[in-house]
Amino acid sequence: MQVAMPLLSVAESLFSLLEKPATLETDRAWSLEVLCRLASRRRNTMQTTPQFFAANSRWLRKLDVRALGRRAELRVNHAALTQDALDVWSAMSGTDRDAAIAAARQVLEADIESAGHLCAVLPPMPAHDPVAAPVDAQQELAASLVALIHAAELQPTYRKKPFGAPIRGWPARLHGYFWPAPAHGYAHVTAGLEKLLAEAEVLALAAPHCWDAPLQKRAVSFAQAVFAWGSVPQDEETVTAAYILQVFLAALENNPLASAPMNSGWTKVAAFATAHLERTGLPHVIWDSRVATAIIHRIEQTLAEDVDPASVAPAIGTVPGRGGSRPRPLKLRWRGGYQRWDTQVAGSALVRRMRDVLNDPSFGYPAMPLPDGGTGPWTTRGVEMVLFMDGY
Repeated sequence: MQVAMPLLSVAESLFSLLEKPATLETDRAWSLEVLCRLASRRRNTMQTTPQFFAANSRWLRKLDVRALGRRAELRVNHAALTQDALDVWSAMSGTDRDAAIAAARQVLEADIESAGHLCAVLPPMPAHDPVAAPVDAQQELAASLVALIHAAELQPTYRKKPFGAPIRGWPARLHGYFWPAPAHGYAHVTAGLEKLLAEAEVLALAAPHCWDAPLQKRAVSFAQAVFAWGSVPQDEETVTAAYILQVFLAALENNPLASAPMNSGWTKVAAFATAHLERTGLPHVIWDSRVATAIIHRIEQTLAEDVDPASVAPAIGTVPGRGGSRPRPLKLRWRGGYQRWDTQVAGSALVRRMRDVLNDPSFGYPAMPLPDGGTGPWTTRGVEMVLFMDGY
């Protein structure tokens, strides 16, 4: 049996489409228009045009479906796969099918941005003017967060369903990391990023002296690869060597006042650009909705309901996201941290302090498991991966 999908051929931003409620006539999220936008980089341009159907007539066909439940029947434009499309899928090998499904899941699991917004928007929270907390208070907070996560049992989930047995402790949580699907685990993802991180280091070392033409070209290719890995495509007008250089310099300078681009994609560029500073400088984390959710959720466990979180965690802010248990209800009034460099800098600093707690022998935490089976000191990236799963 074929499933008909509503077309929803309208010229609105993806953000606008997904924010509007579904109706009898059209389930907006489950529509061919939204599917085509998610599968392409043209998230704010109508895709299901007559030209689109003419070019894809072998794979898709239009049809009308009766919409019942109203006083008068309404015929609604839908689409369905052709027999040729079904035959191609049936003829694919299991490996090719798994790869296609993994690519689709990666898009769905990522933070989806459109028109300068994430498509699942939390109610706006009033901003706070951050007041610097004492260094020892930040260290105490980091130690508390590390202890909470180490003691808490985590039931891994995927697509809101339990996956595997519950796990506990930092090493087990790191072994439980995957992106975008369980088949792509800790060792798989780490190996896959080796070339990207090596390229990031080359670009970072040259960035303070500005990139020549060949390096500018490499920078654009690097950024596009990062966005593809995270499934967070950007406006092509912003993926230029000039903008990428701004992000590299802002991250390398650890500048909370930077005017460089920042969102769910650029935070990944900032993290990769500074990954080589793990033992010698200030590496950044990917401050996306998962990591922000994990940190804020755990901080709330340490604070009374009448405490201003800005007094304990200045500049830490929320990043809205969809999927898993996000968004989560908050008991405190947090500032918004999306697209803010001060939050990127503050969040990275807190995660580095957590890394240092894990590596401090006086606390007695186990060493960080390495992808090859050994162990070593905890890294900022390792802590971030645990937080990524904790925030799902």
